[in-house]
Amino acid sequence: MRGCLLLACLMVTCQAASADVVRDCNQSRRPDMQIIACTKIIESRNFGRNEKTHAYISRGKARTDAGALRSAMTDFTAAIRLKKKNAFAFAGRGRAKSIWGNLSGAIDDYSEAIRISPDSDDLYIERGHVYTVMKNFDAAIGDLTMAIRLNPRTSRAFDERGLAYFKKGDLDRSLKDYTAAITIFQAPEYYASRGHVYEIKGDRLKAIDDLSHALLADPSLVVVRDALKRLGAEQPVAIETERRIRDGMALAEAKCANCHAIGATGVSPNKDAPEFRNIYRRHAMFALRLPITQGVTAIHDQMPQFKLSVGEIDAIAAYINSLSKVGDN
Repeated sequence: MRGCLLLACLMVTCQAASADVVRDCNQSRRPDMQIIACTKIIESRNFGRNEKTHAYISRGKARTDAGALRSAMTDFTAAIRLKKKNAFAFAGRGRAKSIWGNLSGAIDDYSEAIRISPDSDDLYIERGHVYTVMKNFDAAIGDLTMAIRLNPRTSRAFDERGLAYFKKGDLDRSLKDYTAAITIFQAPEYYASRGHVYEIKGDRLKAIDDLSHALLADPSLVVVRDALKRLGAEQPVAIETERRIRDGMALAEAKCANCHAIGATGVSPNKDAPEFRNIYRRHAMFALRLPITQGVTAIHDQMPQFKLSVGEIDAIAAYINSLSKVGDN
């Protein structure tokens, strides 16, 4: 009887441990714990094909956010081998390839993900973004229009299509899309983008209104600060922005220079680490805070372990944004 009770207790304990590791693999608030938990699932004999597929995808996402792109692509490929018709695996690998710089490979993966899951607006947005980076603006606009058709309340699709129209030179349609994005979600970067279009169109007052709104909400948007200077409407908050740029440069020198080229010139000491002056090209026009937050809080085989406060992340975002003007040199 005691043996049966002991066996029952062991079974309950094992089930609880399995539930904990699955939970940790599924969550993304602690990428270090997520990677460890997913690895346990992948290496364990107690989980089946479906659980291991999901673990590879979750670990791949965590590694992508952390910048460990080659490891991430390996994970997504392993997931695809286990389950060939998994849109999440193809989409994850497509995102990693996009950040890596393999844009045609990213298009192939996103296209396969769309074939598997044709009703996903997110997939069309992601592929549309890659088309924009490739300067295939008509293809980008087609994808983003499909995303809006599938989900008319997705602000990011309007924002991305606004950027594609802007890059194509269609300022009126760009302005309309940025306005639609703002109507859905009042993000500072949306106001910044629309203000930039107003500036180019010569509507000074509307440009100042939008740009001021954006900078007051997010002082790390130094491109906006510079635009307000050009328009002769520099705000007091610009003084705070200058301080953040200086603080961000000091943090970058202390925390990041061992791997990244942090200045206006030079090659990164770690070939897998992007130059700071080019980071802005990986993301939407002004949005850097989220990818920086994900990158510095995630732990992987190359990224050193350290923590940054919200203010320090703002400072690094301000500094990286200040380099955007030299990024194409």
